Amino acid sequence: MDGKSAPGGGLLKKISSTNYLRSHCCLRPAAVLITCFAILLSFLLVTASCLYIASPDKLNLLLWHVRNLKVDDTHKVWPSSQFWQNLTMDRGRQMHNNCAYSGCPPASDPQNVAPSPFKQPFDRNRECPFYFHYIHEDLSPWTQAQTSNNQSVSVSKEMLNKASPLANFRVVIKKGRLYVDAFVPCFQTRAIFTIWGLLQLLRLYPGLVPDIDLLFGCGDTPRVFRRNYQNSPPPPVFRYCTTPTDFDIPFPDWSFWGWPEVNLKPWDGELFGILKGENELLWEERHPTAFWKGNTDTGSALRKGLQKCNGPQNGATIVHQDWYAEMNAHFRNSKLAEQCRHRYKIYAEGWGWSVSLKYIMACDSPAFIIDPVFHDFFSRGLMPMKHFWPVRSDKLCDSIKFGTEWGNNNTNAAEAIGRSGRQYVTRDVSMKHVYDYMLHVLLEYGKLLDFEPIPGNNMKEVCVDAFLCQAPEQERVLYKESMVHDASEEPPCFLSPRDEQLIQARNSQRLNIKRLVHEAEDSGDGGAHLLSDSNGVLIH
Repeated sequence: MDGKSAPGGGLLKKISSTNYLRSHCCLRPAAVLITCFAILLSFLLVTASCLYIASPDKLNLLLWHVRNLKVDDTHKVWPSSQFWQNLTMDRGRQMHNNCAYSGCPPASDPQNVAPSPFKQPFDRNRECPFYFHYIHEDLSPWTQAQTSNNQSVSVSKEMLNKASPLANFRVVIKKGRLYVDAFVPCFQTRAIFTIWGLLQLLRLYPGLVPDIDLLFGCGDTPRVFRRNYQNSPPPPVFRYCTTPTDFDIPFPDWSFWGWPEVNLKPWDGELFGILKGENELLWEERHPTAFWKGNTDTGSALRKGLQKCNGPQNGATIVHQDWYAEMNAHFRNSKLAEQCRHRYKIYAEGWGWSVSLKYIMACDSPAFIIDPVFHDFFSRGLMPMKHFWPVRSDKLCDSIKFGTEWGNNNTNAAEAIGRSGRQYVTRDVSMKHVYDYMLHVLLEYGKLLDFEPIPGNNMKEVCVDAFLCQAPEQERVLYKESMVHDASEEPPCFLSPRDEQLIQARNSQRLNIKRLVHEAEDSGDGGAHLLSDSNGVLIH
């Protein structure tokens, strides 16, 4: 939830703004900080009382946000004044924690950036995975649009300045160095780890990352609505997800580099643990139900409905995740490597997009994906009945039951779907491809800018040394695990030109397969015909 959409959004937005917090809370004595927090908490509790009668789901969502406003969080406000102060002090100055690098080292030659080590910038013999095609689609509002004078639409600095309320922070990359200006705090350490990921991209592909100026929003729902830009070009805002009715540009989420608040390692380490755990139990030996474990207090009607499907009568095992209890138990019951004990895993969106899809698909159990509204950067390459099993949201429990019965009656085919889904996230969503995607979308975006990106006066430079020096220990461990130590020895994959017909054909195929599965559910014949190659459904 963001300040604009929440009850009393104007006040929340003011309270959460960086400048307001710096002037009223961050730089004054502790008593003032406590007072500020008390006022905010009182406001939220009053709002909760007003919501009690109107909507229990919205009340649960608001209370969940209240519980997350803990005064002892590592980053109560991102970026905290101390964080910026530590990151921007002169290099070599001793800190209270004896940091060797309290700031970013000066550029040896500010006029030049390290050249690319590759003779050819891309490997034309290694085409990027299919989902990279959507980079062209996501940027088409600017690449394909024309003004009234039949001129192409470019991205101007004025356009970005006006769109800043839609973002949480702004990033400028100039000659291989990264600068940030924060507007509104992000939840937990999302922004921190997203920026860390950009720093690793600069280390992996020195000399290839273009000079750019971009806006980034770190919420779970898009905010650049198509309906608001019928007669004018939309502002480009990067985010973790998008929908067909929004213009937000998908970008890899923070969890690829770790998520300390829920004890998640970087993607490579978490994936290794999941693959190791899945080998402990053969697929046919797993519990023959569809498993989901997560937070049902997000205000999501879908997840509330999912709870009603729990039980063998629906072939489902649904478990509510109490993250605060898990924190107190040091996450003993939340290890993803130990959650591959069911034949099927359910993916259910919450209030918005959910970060969990890649972990679910890594389990080697067919992913039951419930009619997704949101799409992240890689999920649009998934094909039903090849990488996952489609589940209907309008007949949720019956649809889950049909899927488990079909899988248990067609074990070879079901196991093949699980293997294909796992191969997709291990191969096509490897960290190498994650970085390749980041590079390609930034390269294509950079072509749209009609100005030279220059760090603004409010921007602070961030770099790897300063991150490692200033980070709390829990974060520092994840930074070290996910850090790129050397430039890539292989060039990035090759991004094919835009092919609208290919995208349309793939989308039509996806819809047709889902239709056939839904018809099989309604017919009551068990769906045996779904295995027929003549239907073009099961893709081996």
